[in-house]
Amino acid sequence: MKINFLELYANDPNYNPLKPDRYIINSIGNFGFINPGIKSFDGIFRKLESKVKSPELSFADSVDLKYNQKEADLFDSIHDWSRFSIIIPNFKSAPKIVSYFLGEFGGRPEVHDAEHDNIDKGYESFHIKTNYKGINTEFQFHTREYIELKKTTDIQYHAWLNIHTPDRSIAKQEKDEQIAEVVKYCHMIYDKSDFHKYAPLIDNFNKLLDEKGAKPNKKGKLSHFCMAYNKAFVVQQEIANSLTGIAKELNKLTSTELIHEQQD
Repeated sequence: MKINFLELYANDPNYNPLKPDRYIINSIGNFGFINPGIKSFDGIFRKLESKVKSPELSFADSVDLKYNQKEADLFDSIHDWSRFSIIIPNFKSAPKIVSYFLGEFGGRPEVHDAEHDNIDKGYESFHIKTNYKGINTEFQFHTREYIELKKTTDIQYHAWLNIHTPDRSIAKQEKDEQIAEVVKYCHMIYDKSDFHKYAPLIDNFNKLLDEKGAKPNKKGKLSHFCMAYNKAFVVQQEIANSLTGIAKELNKLTSTELIHEQQD
């Protein structure tokens, strides 16, 4: 059976090669950010459905059974209504940049890799999960090299997610054969990064936050889906507008540090 991946992802709302917003970097000096927009209606609905789905009940009945009068808790279970990728020059700069974002937006930092996630999926990134004006928001910190890697492999990743046939094992085998060498090459380049050298410093932020008595994120109070979705849209725009100024400030701080290093 020959799998046509172009057909599989053609109607995938999570991957549109004609509008690859997930890869467009708004560059400001050595920094930048990617604004993919809030999750699509379909994407959020599927996430909600996966949390309450019952084979015997409709989605509405499942929500009523598991979250009766507590729909806000269900919406709060989605941690990335609003989301951004922050582009950093290298991982050496990550601790200072993460610290800066914690000061601006609060939240908790996370390290994602095979060691922390117990899954060897080749993903390495620092995240901050926070609640901004009642909307769960996630910042992911990536280098430009990783974005290039993601661009190369995402097309097959989303095609694979879109397969819902009895021949899934055949599709998987063909998919693996098609991209194995490309992924191997990309990871060979990306693995030269200094990610693991600085991951312990990001881990240590949570210990410092606990020592200072930092409070956990407030839970969301929006119990109506349309209100939550619309507010997430507003928050996404507001943060996007502020990120340009933040990136400019980070460039100034970096320039100042370089001058001091040269003088020392």
